[in-house]
Amino acid sequence: MDMESGGKSYHHHDLRKTLIEKGREELIATGVHGLSLRQVARRSGVSHTAPYRHFNDKSELLVAIAKDGFDQLREVIKEARMAGDAIQQIKAAGKAYVKMFLMHPETMQLMFGGVLNGATGLDELEKAGRDTFQHLEDLMAEGVQMGFFQSEVSTKEMALMAWSTTHGLAMLRSANQLSHTWHTEEEVVEAGEIVSRVLLSGILKRT
Repeated sequence: MDMESGGKSYHHHDLRKTLIEKGREELIATGVHGLSLRQVARRSGVSHTAPYRHFNDKSELLVAIAKDGFDQLREVIKEARMAGDAIQQIKAAGKAYVKMFLMHPETMQLMFGGVLNGATGLDELEKAGRDTFQHLEDLMAEGVQMGFFQSEVSTKEMALMAWSTTHGLAMLRSANQLSHTWHTEEEVVEAGEIVSRVLLSGILKRT
C-alpha cells in the first residue's frame, strides 16, 4: 500500500486507476497538449512523482486513457448485443456509440484523432481496438448465421461499414456540422439508429 502526500492511501492498482480517471478530467479541462503528469498528480492528491510509478511519461498516461475508452466502448457494444435479434442489436449499438461520443468527446477524439501516433504502448492500444472491432464483427456473424444478413458480404466488411458510418455521424456532430438538421443531442443519438437502419437496408438478406 502506498501513502502519498495529502494523506491518501492507495493500493498499487487503485492508484493507476485513479490516475487514469483524473487524467481524463485533466484532458477535458486542458486538452491533450495542456495535460501534464504534475497536474494529474495534483488532481489525484498524490505527490508529483507518484504517477511515474505507473507511467514513464505523459504519452503513456494518454494511451492508458484511450485504452480505457476502448474498454468502455467494448462494454457498450456488448450491452447492445442484449437488445434482441441482430437487427435490434445494430440499431442499439449505433445509438449507444453516438451517445458515448457525445458524453466523452475528448476521450473519443484521443482514441481516434491520431494524436497518439508514435506514443509508447500503442501495441496494447491497437489490441484493445481490435478486440472492440471483433465484438462488432461477431454481431454481424450472428446476423448471418440467423439468416438476417447477406452471406455474400464478409462479416469484417459489414463491421467496417457499420463502424465507419456511425463514427462519421459522431464526428460530424462533434464538429458541429449537424446543428442545422438535428438540433439536440437526443436527436443526434436517435440519428445513430437512423444511420444503422440505412445500413441495414444494404446488408439485410433479400427474401
